[in-house]
Amino acid sequence: VEFAGAFGDMGTFLPMIVLLATKNHLNFSSMLFFAGIANLIVACFYDTPLPVQPMHAIAAIAISENLSANEVLAAGICVGAVICLLGLTGLVHVVNKLIPLPVVRGLQLGLGLQLLIKSHSMVFSHPLPWIG
Repeated sequence: VEFAGAFGDMGTFLPMIVLLATKNHLNFSSMLFFAGIANLIVACFYDTPLPVQPMHAIAAIAISENLSANEVLAAGICVGAVICLLGLTGLVHVVNKLIPLPVVRGLQLGLGLQLLIKSHSMVFSHPLPWIG
């Protein structure tokens, strides 16, 4: 059983869903419930934990762009459908060969920077009580 992979994303997953629940008005319980169900299904079917990097990307964009709950849900459904289609047809290997790794890393860096800029503006837009 792979426990490190199953719980390795919790350090980024939990803060993101807490922020999505508070900022984008998504239901925290529903997010945890369906993430758990998806993890169980994938773990039983593939004997490995579910990678949630696509959902991290959706969360980063939703937080930084102030997307509504409906926009976040639609993005999750669309990304889930595309990933399911790519996985079931085997086209994921074709896409993996067509898209160079530097492009993937650039997208990851861009999303990370976008989230960093948004978090900086959120922290410093309110006066901090512990700073005189």
